[in-house]
Amino acid sequence: MRNKKRGEGFSPVPRKPKSEQYHIRKPNFMILSDEYKSLSPCSKAVMDCMQIHHFVNKYTAYGGGQAAKEAGYGSTAISAAFSELMKKGFIRLQENYNHSDGKTRTWEMTWMSYFAKPPRDLWR
Repeated sequence: MRNKKRGEGFSPVPRKPKSEQYHIRKPNFMILSDEYKSLSPCSKAVMDCMQIHHFVNKYTAYGGGQAAKEAGYGSTAISAAFSELMKKGFIRLQENYNHSDGKTRTWEMTWMSYFAKPPRDLWR
């Protein structure tokens, strides 16, 4: 099979499969806010990784180990990022983990909408 020339559908960059493509949305007013600008790079990476797992009809189940693997930071930095995000109001803990049941923590990302309700924006 020969390569197609430009103009015939040739793409110089291979595309990822649909299952690996994600769309991260953040409101401009949040990105331009002093609260967001004051976040550490690790906290911003955790926010992006959490948003990949967001569903509108349930809170986001996301643990520190998964965050460390996906964001590429160590467990100490991830723990500090979760603390910073909670302290500044970007996330709220909804349900703590239960090791014996194999459940992870569930979070509410306050800049996202859940259950057909507008975002809480507790970080403002």
